[in-house]
Amino acid sequence: MVRSKHQNHQSLFIRRGLAADADDVYQWRLDNLAIKNSKRTRQTFDRTAHQRWFDQLLADPMRSLYIGCTNGMSVGLVRFDTKKNRRVEVSIIVAPQFRGHGLSKVLLESAIQVYLNGNSPIFEATVAKINVPSARCFHKNGFYLAKESRDYVVLARHWSGRNVESDWKIIEAIQSIRRRNNTNWMDILKLALSSAPDEAMELLQRISDDDARVNMRLKDLTDKK
Repeated sequence: MVRSKHQNHQSLFIRRGLAADADDVYQWRLDNLAIKNSKRTRQTFDRTAHQRWFDQLLADPMRSLYIGCTNGMSVGLVRFDTKKNRRVEVSIIVAPQFRGHGLSKVLLESAIQVYLNGNSPIFEATVAKINVPSARCFHKNGFYLAKESRDYVVLARHWSGRNVESDWKIIEAIQSIRRRNNTNWMDILKLALSSAPDEAMELLQRISDDDARVNMRLKDLTDKK
């Protein structure tokens, strides 16, 4: 069990899914937004089919269901389905009444911590393009765009145990510094063109020629079979 804090300072803990969770999970999956963001339809999704699916889920050793709880209430689920080649399919649902409170990120993050147990899987999540909040949740947990179709994106993360969010903050700081430094270089170029235009143009030509050589070598690399 993992206990965490979300932005509203309420305690959130993660536990394994139980048979008693079937009704809650059914209501979450039946929610209009959940159905809109999935490939299921309300007409083909009834209570009997759900119970059969849920029983199979709990009994399957290749699948894991975790429930997030706060203040004695279940607030959402995270499911992990183990595939081939270390790949693990991830899905998340936040209960309708708890959406918009910043729970999804910490729910997913905490469930991943429980699931890992020393493993190094490749997580993948298929998200409808219209489901922007879900995509944002995965991005905040270090997932990146791996594949894309007309209606869906596949977001992935190769788990290495690193604090990806911390890494991204460092990268964003570097980007900010480089952006400012690019402005400094352009200011130097403007000054050079004002003071010694012929020499500045000659230097720019050499830079352009060298860039062309770099691009040719890159093409050699990418064309290599």
